[in-house]
Amino acid sequence: MSLPPLKTLPVFVSICRHLSISQAADELCLTHSAVSQSLKSLETFLGCRLLERNTRGMQLTEPGRHFLMAVEEGLGAIGSATQRIMSRVEGEVRLNLAPTLALRWLIPRMPALQAALPDVGLQLGTYRRDELTGRRAGLDMALVSAEPNPFERYPHYPLCPDRLILVAARGTRSEPLGQLLGHTPCIGVQDPLRERDWPTWLAANGQAQRDPELMFKSSPLAIQAAIAGLGLLVTHHLFVIEELQAGLLVKLGESVVAAEYRLVALAPGGISEPARRVIQWLQQEAAALECRWAEEESV
Repeated sequence: MSLPPLKTLPVFVSICRHLSISQAADELCLTHSAVSQSLKSLETFLGCRLLERNTRGMQLTEPGRHFLMAVEEGLGAIGSATQRIMSRVEGEVRLNLAPTLALRWLIPRMPALQAALPDVGLQLGTYRRDELTGRRAGLDMALVSAEPNPFERYPHYPLCPDRLILVAARGTRSEPLGQLLGHTPCIGVQDPLRERDWPTWLAANGQAQRDPELMFKSSPLAIQAAIAGLGLLVTHHLFVIEELQAGLLVKLGESVVAAEYRLVALAPGGISEPARRVIQWLQQEAAALECRWAEEESV
């Protein structure tokens, strides 16, 4: 990686802000000569002029404009990451997970987690997986459904299987699954992460492939549609635990293990002790969930 003298970059930004060597020197508490020499050193390294000097003052050249945008973006990102890290309090843990998983599974369990770990402050984020690589600073870990990339180089902690299940509103007529699928609308979710849910479940249960007739923007909306009796929905078990326990939804057919949920440690320098305790608590909660699942499946 070829980098210019890093100490020249804030000086360059200040000069561009004022379009004046003297005003930049005043802002940075440096001499006029030091600021001028810094700009010269940067231009020599880059092999081009970044600013033109004339009787009307200073103006950015075309390379200077492009370089300024890149420098401001880079320094801004470094500043934001620094602020996030410096503003963290002892015992704080930052966890990222999918919005629906946060809403339907983790947030209902937050009171129990806070009671078990009163000295740990868990902060939740809901960045999409493809955004995480650019926003990793400040995050301790992410809860992902077990595709390793782009996190394969980070430590992984297993949580529980990611099960796909077919659900319907309570009171749905009892009949062979093939017949029910033949005349009941199917509910789908318009999200790339959900587009394989129906095909995966149908194939594993030996049913003919079909496209959902009713489409919704998010899983919570699709779940509400299923509760209202608008059709059948293939969704993830962790999304509908409360509805199944309350009897608002019933499970049909066989569940399909599509992947595995894992906690990925993203913090540089290793996982902190508070984060390790959160991982252990979540693993215990997932283990209890697996025991209940096994009991329900054996009935």
